[in-house]
Amino acid sequence: MRTRCLVAGRGRAQRSGAPRLATATIVAALLCAVPRSADATDRDKPFVGVTAEELYDSNVNNSRGADAVSRVTPEAGLMHEGPVTKIVADYRLAMHAYATGAADSTINHRGALQIGTKLGPRVDANAGGILLVADDPVLLDRPGVAVAPGGFDDLTLSAGATGALTRRWKLDGTYAFRRTRWSQASAMIGVFDSDEHDGAIGATWRWTRRLDVGGRVLGQDFVTYGSAMGDSQTIAPVASLAWQASHTIRLSGWAGPEFFLGRATTWTGDARAVWQGRKLRATLTLDRTIFGGTGAQGAVWSDYGRLGVVWRLHRRTAIRLVGGAFAQGIAPDANASVTGLMGRVEWSFLAFGKNTRIDVYAEQRMQDASGGTAFTNIERTFVGIRLVAMTGVDLFDLGEVP
Repeated sequence: MRTRCLVAGRGRAQRSGAPRLATATIVAALLCAVPRSADATDRDKPFVGVTAEELYDSNVNNSRGADAVSRVTPEAGLMHEGPVTKIVADYRLAMHAYATGAADSTINHRGALQIGTKLGPRVDANAGGILLVADDPVLLDRPGVAVAPGGFDDLTLSAGATGALTRRWKLDGTYAFRRTRWSQASAMIGVFDSDEHDGAIGATWRWTRRLDVGGRVLGQDFVTYGSAMGDSQTIAPVASLAWQASHTIRLSGWAGPEFFLGRATTWTGDARAVWQGRKLRATLTLDRTIFGGTGAQGAVWSDYGRLGVVWRLHRRTAIRLVGGAFAQGIAPDANASVTGLMGRVEWSFLAFGKNTRIDVYAEQRMQDASGGTAFTNIERTFVGIRLVAMTGVDLFDLGEVP
């Protein structure tokens, strides 16, 4: 029996070493805990790729006006596949150039590490981290949330495990840390750096073959630097339900009160309806989440509705349609300060086997900074074409298929 342990860390010299140490600890603990049989076969697949994109952006960096944008993103990584463990590590260097100088050309960085493993016959575990160092807030993934303008550094670390106690009972636990720093935090009034801690523990009971019920306790800690509001801690007991209504329809959701310690109470929840046909999949999502890391003073609440449709015309071709609306305000109970709409259509095609994909897309984003329905304060339109090419692994291995 042989055990190999991998520890990886990355960071900028001026940043604290604590996030890098946390990443290394999570990775080492998971990999060293995994038993390996003597005849197990491990496969290491180094890969490289490139994404080339040409698009029209009507409002570069949410404030600079229209321009044609060229984006070239080389990528390099390693995929490890063992008997019980899969690891994907990759680094992307995104170079953005603007035809008429609406913004300076930029170099944006993204490093990611994802681990999935089995710690035993009934225990699955995962861990990961993503580091973004970028100048365009469009690269920051905050679904249904308006974020500050300008560049940012964003580090996310997460870990979780799920265990089956019996045939019907399952337990799960998760933890996530997010550290967000804005280039405008010291220059623009109302933009703040922040940290966020999220933890959860829950249990699920398989009541019938089609119905699962459960409960979870969620905890959050929001740290905002330079804010007179101070930090916020929350706790939320929630109930959950998942029902396979038919062979094509699945309904699921969870909800409950979220108590801001020493302050007011709000609520949090998520509801989803999924219809799966032979070639068509439709998903309706209604969500209320408490977010940090948006640049706002303290945490924000966000109500978000989204309808997504994927139509698989052929095994190589798919069309995606997405529409959504959101409203957000300072948590726990302030009125909405920002509202927004978005819509996107995308056609994807696997051009030459499983290693090359072409995307043609258009997207519209609109925001109202007063919390109303005018949606004219910030408007951003994208129309573009993208080519993704990969060697060493195929797009199915990475889950990047149409």
